[in-house]
Amino acid sequence: MTGSTIPKYLFQENATITRTTLGFDPERLFFTFWVWVDLEGGGGHGFGDYALDRPHPHPGHRGERIPTEYGMQMISAIIRAVGVNNWEELVGQPIKVVREAGERTRIIGIVPADGHSGVPLLFDDVADATRWGAA
Repeated sequence: MTGSTIPKYLFQENATITRTTLGFDPERLFFTFWVWVDLEGGGGHGFGDYALDRPHPHPGHRGERIPTEYGMQMISAIIRAVGVNNWEELVGQPIKVVREAGERTRIIGIVPADGHSGVPLLFDDVADATRWGAA
């Protein structure tokens, strides 16, 4: 997957990644991630909670879940967008969060901070590129 094209009408705000999680959510029963950021304008926000796996298709494996191409692509795309080599390096990194309009709306993507290497990412582009594991 190549980098996303970020339309000019989208709002971007400088932020620093403060905390991440990557793992199984026992309450919701799926594999997911969260990334929390401190915003340059004050306050904090987070993005994530996407299911990175799916139910096992075989009836004999009821209740089990299996990884998806979408999940691997999403993790990889976040790492590339920030410009690091692994998930553990995300904390402390500067980024820009992308929103549809104004403050405190849902984060829909991330781009590298000014002067940092990385590949722009709109989260929906990962779903479009993988069609939820059916690429």
